[in-house]
Amino acid sequence: MYIMVQCTAQLNNVSTSFETIKNKFIGQTKHIHNLYNTTLPNIKNAFEEFSSFLKDTIDHISSHSKKVDVSNYSGDNKSVSDDTGDGTSSSNGSTTYKKHTPQTSSETSHNHYHQVIWNKLAH
Repeated sequence: MYIMVQCTAQLNNVSTSFETIKNKFIGQTKHIHNLYNTTLPNIKNAFEEFSSFLKDTIDHISSHSKKVDVSNYSGDNKSVSDDTGDGTSSSNGSTTYKKHTPQTSSETSHNHYHQVIWNKLAH
């Protein structure tokens, strides 16, 4: 009879252990499922935002590159100069200059746009 009681007690212990393991397994499975369900949309959203940001940046650069106007002064091989007024000599001995022009609102907006881009990339 003593052996029968011991066997019954051991079976109860094994059953309790299996129940504990089963509950931990179910809990961890639910936890992993919840992580997957929250992480995947976050990754997708981050990808979509970055793609949109990259597309906007490329479109912005593309549209501004089409607005660049490189024109020459009349007849004497002088072209547009930089803000300092310094000239550079070419291989044929002529000096080229860039014309100094004040910054337009489009250029100011463009510079602000670049600052916004750098701020986003820094974070």
